[in-house]
Amino acid sequence: MRRNGWLAGVIGMVVLASALGLGLVGVAAQDGGDGDSEGGDVDYTWSGDVNAPDFPQGADWINVSEPISIDDLRGKVVLLDFWTYGCINCIHNQPAYKDWHERFSSKGAVVLGIHTPEGEGDRKLESIRKALHDQGLAYAVAVDNKKENWTAWANHMWPSVYLIDKEGYVRYWWYGEMNWQGVEGEKWMRSRIQQLLAEPD
Repeated sequence: MRRNGWLAGVIGMVVLASALGLGLVGVAAQDGGDGDSEGGDVDYTWSGDVNAPDFPQGADWINVSEPISIDDLRGKVVLLDFWTYGCINCIHNQPAYKDWHERFSSKGAVVLGIHTPEGEGDRKLESIRKALHDQGLAYAVAVDNKKENWTAWANHMWPSVYLIDKEGYVRYWWYGEMNWQGVEGEKWMRSRIQQLLAEPD
């Protein structure tokens, strides 16, 4: 998927901060190159006083028997990934999400995907199911064909991953490929998951 570089990440941060009333603690940025580069990374740290938006009703969910709400996840650390199955940068991040699901599920973390299509070809439910199966991803995924979740989060690129703490507050995010050009984003995010899991209930 194409991204618009560090400036677009900062613009997205401002839009999201405005939409959700964010209190930003700090900003660290990594960029993959020029404005048309793919896979550059931007991560932001939030102050923990922003409620994660709930998932709009009516979405199809895969790998789960019934829809999930943010309230259902209180007491859990949530790793929320915005992706689309045709995005190579998303595919490059998925081994990390699979590892987190396997590593941390028994410790109180939940990995969730939000599949928001880029084009008409990405909207077919059976194609999304097949992609999850082919990539060995067993965690729950909401199908966001109307871009309701995308809009609620003021998201602006694939992939984006957000970390939500046990009280339902957004704490961290990462834009783009986590290990792009040697940036240790996967390691950085994994340490933040461990930090949030260690916090008291």
